[in-house]
Amino acid sequence: MKETRFKPAQHDAATPTTLSSEASFTDYFTFIIERADLKMSRGKLAAQCAHACRLSFLSFLNKSPGTIPSEADSSAFGSIVVLKAKSELQLKKLFELAQERDLPTHLFTDHGHVISGTVFDGQPVLTALAIGPVQRARIDDATRAFSCA
Repeated sequence: MKETRFKPAQHDAATPTTLSSEASFTDYFTFIIERADLKMSRGKLAAQCAHACRLSFLSFLNKSPGTIPSEADSSAFGSIVVLKAKSELQLKKLFELAQERDLPTHLFTDHGHVISGTVFDGQPVLTALAIGPVQRARIDDATRAFSCA
């Protein structure tokens, strides 16, 4: 199976990771990428995606302390988009690209708390990746290669 190759976005090193005063919270997205090849139940998959999203948001807070204004509400930090990766390798490549761009991200590994079945043998398994909140333009070139979940 052919793996997706990613081209780096064209932006200078001064592109901010943190919220800029010109950007609206609605300009920000969180991308969650699930492993479609694992055949997890919908509930288990939702939990894995939620773990990755929560930990990516914590990464955002660590990279950008003091960026959440008091007027932030449930619409703050834009939309959440769920995509699917065909393989662990595809997930890892996108994670590496997000790290190269210094984006808030988390690659979630399930450490044996998975539902037993034909896919899992009790070993840690990479299950989901979250990137963001981030301005869509910072990662859109790479996420376009994935289909919606």
